[in-house]
Amino acid sequence: MIRRISEKDGRLSKGREMREKILHCVLEIAGKKGFSALTASTLSGKIGISKANLFHHFRNMSEIRVEACLYFLKIIRPKAIEEKEYDDPRTYLIELMQGISVFLETNSDIVKGYHIICDNEARSNEEFMRLIDTTVQNNKGMVKSKLCKIMNLDENDPETEKVLFCLDIAREGYIVYLNDSFMKDKVLESWNTLVDIMLEKLR
Repeated sequence: MIRRISEKDGRLSKGREMREKILHCVLEIAGKKGFSALTASTLSGKIGISKANLFHHFRNMSEIRVEACLYFLKIIRPKAIEEKEYDDPRTYLIELMQGISVFLETNSDIVKGYHIICDNEARSNEEFMRLIDTTVQNNKGMVKSKLCKIMNLDENDPETEKVLFCLDIAREGYIVYLNDSFMKDKVLESWNTLVDIMLEKLR
């Protein structure tokens, strides 16, 4: 019984790894070659699998494109920072933005691919933007919950909610500016200043 469970877990792990490899590759292809290059033949050829194997993991190319965008929103959150325990809210917020900055700088192709797929998918898939918005809100909720836990704040307090909402809006804007590598240092310095101001209001 133990062996069977272990074998099943191993297959599930390999399946997850292959799915993530496919989704990462989708973003890379879109970023390097454009939306029109996203075909089953191109994708399966780049990964080195058959089209049948590709569609063993996903139903069709539309699902692959949608899942690639959701995957991007998952990996843009620095995993080490999300899993790390913090006792200082300033350190958490600064390291969070620094982690996102490093991700954007070292993954320019998949960042570009994400935006290309989003722009195209939003035109023909009504459900797509709802899925993206839900995932973005979930990401924000994780940051909010972690910050409230560190500072022992009541998430439902109207004043707390107001300040955290301002911080959310600002963070989105800072991430946009972080896409410009020439502004990175200035943006991060400005973020540090904003964090000090916002935390002062929460204390």
